[in-house]
Amino acid sequence: MTQTLRHTFIPELGMPTRGKVRDIYNGDKTLMLIASDRISVFNYLLKETIQDKGRLLTALSLFWFEKTKDIISNHLITQPDPNVLIVKRCKVIPIEMVVRRYMVGSLWRQYAAGARTICGITLPDGLKENDLLPSTIITPTMKSEHDENTSKEELITKGIVTEALWNQMEDTALRLFARGEETVKPRGLILVDTKYEFGLDTDGDLILIDEIHTPDSSRYWFTADAEAKEFKYPDKEFARQYVRDNGFEEGKPLPSLPFSVVQQIYEGYRHVYETITGETWKQEEDPVQERLLNHLKDNNIITGRYVLIICETEKERQRANAISQTLTEAGTPNDIIVTASSNVPLTIYNESLEPMVCISIGNEKYNKKIGDILHWPTLKAADNDKETVMSTLQKLGELESK
Repeated sequence: MTQTLRHTFIPELGMPTRGKVRDIYNGDKTLMLIASDRISVFNYLLKETIQDKGRLLTALSLFWFEKTKDIISNHLITQPDPNVLIVKRCKVIPIEMVVRRYMVGSLWRQYAAGARTICGITLPDGLKENDLLPSTIITPTMKSEHDENTSKEELITKGIVTEALWNQMEDTALRLFARGEETVKPRGLILVDTKYEFGLDTDGDLILIDEIHTPDSSRYWFTADAEAKEFKYPDKEFARQYVRDNGFEEGKPLPSLPFSVVQQIYEGYRHVYETITGETWKQEEDPVQERLLNHLKDNNIITGRYVLIICETEKERQRANAISQTLTEAGTPNDIIVTASSNVPLTIYNESLEPMVCISIGNEKYNKKIGDILHWPTLKAADNDKETVMSTLQKLGELESK
């Protein structure tokens, strides 16, 4: 199986913000979203990764961004790599617009427990699991670690959105859902439910962000299964169901997924992609990390090399600054960490996708300590700064040539 992408760390881009699936790197006017192969259920990350998941999600979002751009503009700028999107920075509206057409998932569980008004929507008696709802509804949630149900009235009363902005989001979400339904219906799929996220761009205009109509943000049924009353999910819902069936309880460790289940989830994602787009999915032979790094270098997003200068106390800061300036002049990204005052764990640098070298400024005991922590080459700063920089660049060159 092709190597999967659990997470990324590219030091020259700074520390990423890690969502459930995406690693987010901040630029001045843009964000870089890297879709990993992580999978979460009920807002908890599973230990397992799913082959090609990040690439499949990105490809499907691109398909749907193109299909819906006449309804609403989206945040996409460019795609430098199959797992990566460069997008516009915007003011994120902290609401997930969950659009539902069928009585499934958490909606059914609440309804079966006796609730008839959910997220401000009143539902009639007599509905059964998997039933078509009387109309398409929106059950919004507040974005948080564990998304919380809310309602149009609550959001407006609390000042989260104005009534005018809500109405625009509601209308847009319903139009997007209708576009999704009409697109997948002739291809033998039913869009059961989905979620949309929106933001405001620098002009204050509403734009679509995150992802759209992917197996992570949506539930699908195959029409033939639904007509046979076999409501099977070929996507993330399969993982949710497995976890439920194997004793998941809130706050307790998630059960592990056996390889057979991991493979079924991958096949489900792939099948949904091929059915929606009409294109055959092609697996890759090269490690995803290598391909990702090369594409970011080819697109001049990164240099693909990095130096970390580490000193024990502020006493060594002046020396570190001089070395840093020389490295910068040589076109080599670098940072300085003073371990006495830093809250950044050095072990995170062992996860760097790009080759890096560490320069340690301190006594022998300190230098050995740093060398024991880091897996990358650690060089003790020479008495001469020029010699230190030359040795560092030489070591970087050796790493890059491997």
